[in-house]
Amino acid sequence: MHTPSRTALLYSLMALASGMPVSRSTPAAARESWTITSMSRNCTASLSECTWAFGIEMPLDGEAGTVTDWGEHTVLAPGAGTPATRVPAGGSPASSCGKDGRFTVTSGWSGVFGEGEGFTVLSVADYAARTIAFPSYRDRDVEGGAVVVPDKNCTVEVIPA
Repeated sequence: MHTPSRTALLYSLMALASGMPVSRSTPAAARESWTITSMSRNCTASLSECTWAFGIEMPLDGEAGTVTDWGEHTVLAPGAGTPATRVPAGGSPASSCGKDGRFTVTSGWSGVFGEGEGFTVLSVADYAARTIAFPSYRDRDVEGGAVVVPDKNCTVEVIPA
């Protein structure tokens, strides 16, 4: 299984957090989008473990309509007083999910905007198709296992060969 490097994840997290444009390797017309549905983050009372659960709606190859897959990503607290809700990029192993383990999911938390403004960026990658999306969620939107409404439309990027 291929997993992105820690440096690549940190760059992506910082680029998204700072509002810098993420480089695009294909023209806009060639890009598709996925809809991340029913996103939730459920944590243990001790915050030693959090599980992100969500649906992934994507276009059917060459056909009208969409196909829905699912994702789940578990983050474990690394210890040393850091809860699972605040694990930075590269601090938790990747998860395989979806039909036949199609997707690899990683995540990274940032508090760059100050206390109470934390957020997590997930990377949802289909390495076989060389595509990746980066949905992000504010802590306050997923606290207590809340399901995020509305669903999030994410532009899919091409993973360079």
